[in-house]
Amino acid sequence: VGAAPYAAQGGFSWRDDDRVLRLDLVSPLGSVLARIRVESGLSVLERADGSRESAPTPDDLLALIWGHSMPVSGLRHWMRGEVAPGLVVNAQRDDQDRLTSLHQDGWDVTLSAYDDQGPGRVRLSRLDEQGQWRLQLIVDRP
Repeated sequence: VGAAPYAAQGGFSWRDDDRVLRLDLVSPLGSVLARIRVESGLSVLERADGSRESAPTPDDLLALIWGHSMPVSGLRHWMRGEVAPGLVVNAQRDDQDRLTSLHQDGWDVTLSAYDDQGPGRVRLSRLDEQGQWRLQLIVDRP
């Protein structure tokens, strides 16, 4: 008998100026549970209680604190409708040359609901030794 699927819901606020990425993880009730700050060569998680963890990359940081890898580095590009540089990719585009799907860094990514700033919906899935992962991000831009 396999383990029951785990599901979680919440939100995040993502601010990225290409030098510094700040990601606030927010509960369904709107309180900030933790803040991740990513700069070149350093990623730091600060929890609401003030405790901190750090790692060289955001992917390493999430693997350290959560025990599972998540594609934060790739998400930085995928949320803009771009392919992450330096990684092997199999991509498809629509008739307006917008990225609609790709397989990169072990993740299958589907992008849809485009507006003039990029995709409004990003779906990720991956099957690995830890199980099947599925995430859906709905982008709400100001």
